Amino acid sequence: MNRSLRRTGLTAGLLLLAAIAVSGCEKAGPSAPHLKLGRDLSAARAAFNADSGKVRILLLLSPT
Repeated sequence: MNRSLRRTGLTAGLLLLAAIAVSGCEKAGPSAPHLKLGRDLSAARAAFNADSGKVRILLLLSPT
């Protein structure tokens, strides 16, 4: 029985240590906002043209 309690305590301790390690993680790199586009694409065109001279990527995604 004593061995079982030690194993349970060790498992709980490892889980606590893992939770602390994960909670200290931060998202790496800058966050770039996504544009929510409607039928009018003028906002996308303006944002694209505003970064002239920089590397730009335009992704068109579809749920299907």
